[in-house]
Amino acid sequence: MFAAYTHFLFHRKAEDFKSNYWCFNPDHEGRSCGEMPPEELGKAAGAVVSSFSELAELANYHQVSREELERSFKDSTLVELATDVDLDDFERVATFARGGSRRKIKVPRMFREVEIEAEFWDCVILLLHFKGEDHFVTAKHRKAGTKPDLRFKPGKIYTYHYKDVPKSDLELLFPNVRISMTNKDKLMMSVPAIGAGAAVLAKVGGQFVLLIVAVALAMGWNWLRHQIDPLEQHNSVQALAALSAVFTIVLALAGFAFKQWNTYKNKRNNFLKLVAENLFYRNLATNQSVFSRLLDSAEEEECKEAMLVFYHLLANPGPAVTAAELDATIEAWMRGKFGSVVDFDIQGPIDHLGRIQGRDRSGKMTPLLTVDEAGRLQIPGLDDALHILDDLWDTAYGYNQAPPA
Repeated sequence: MFAAYTHFLFHRKAEDFKSNYWCFNPDHEGRSCGEMPPEELGKAAGAVVSSFSELAELANYHQVSREELERSFKDSTLVELATDVDLDDFERVATFARGGSRRKIKVPRMFREVEIEAEFWDCVILLLHFKGEDHFVTAKHRKAGTKPDLRFKPGKIYTYHYKDVPKSDLELLFPNVRISMTNKDKLMMSVPAIGAGAAVLAKVGGQFVLLIVAVALAMGWNWLRHQIDPLEQHNSVQALAALSAVFTIVLALAGFAFKQWNTYKNKRNNFLKLVAENLFYRNLATNQSVFSRLLDSAEEEECKEAMLVFYHLLANPGPAVTAAELDATIEAWMRGKFGSVVDFDIQGPIDHLGRIQGRDRSGKMTPLLTVDEAGRLQIPGLDDALHILDDLWDTAYGYNQAPPA
């Protein structure tokens, strides 16, 4: 009965969220929100972010601070990339994580795979509210009268849900991340390039010197012949030979430049492929489906926590205990029952049970949990608790129709 009533309460949260999110959902099909006043849009966006944060905390996620994000942007675990995320592209950013572990993984380094130990989040949820289209219009677009070619819809709110995310690779979850090679990769490409370039120059250098000498001699000989006989036509054979030599040198240098550019392109494509594969297998949901999963998780966590509190108070009918004592009891029970070390948040379920009240067997309005002046926790008996829940169901919708005359 308690789980059903909790589901009823979260159904209201779901409906409130949907009434605010439809206008910011990038996958929405239907009526447009273009005529909605800006102040109403801002209020709705704030309500979406507020609902997202509330559900995340109820689902036992904790918010990742701006400092943690920026520190993660500087480090790397899965791929050694130079990345850049412009947080100024967003009106609002909310990042939450849950769980955590250290594990050994194999990652590509240099020309082989190495095993490293890294810290992971079990789950990460991300909300990104992009700024409007005007923010992404550059002076070049204004001059040409064109719109920017974007992979996202400006002004919309995107949400993502990932699993097993390295704590040092959070920037790879952002859709506007820009990827480039690290200084080490640039050095590894530039050293062979310098060697290959030197070989090309050595190969064509002799031809280039001979070309200069030949051109100089040809120009001097033609000048001398012109002085002797001004009417004699210039010999175009030397000019053709000179042009052929120049063309050979230019072609060799162009081929070398193309080879280096192609090497860089292949390196970058391999980087992007690795990032895409890692994100693909870690993605659990996007946009509105993230809220559906988050809502379900928050409902389940709230229900389990409240039941743990009520159960341990009911199963230990001795002297009344305080919140701190009950918190220690539940954490010890979790270790013994499941072998899990859990930092139980006792205040949340206490407040939740204290807000739920109805009529007990005597007809008296009674909450499912009370805290006396000394901070000791008390609950009604099981039969009274069932009566309270039954009374809640009878009055859940608050509709009273007068009997017919």
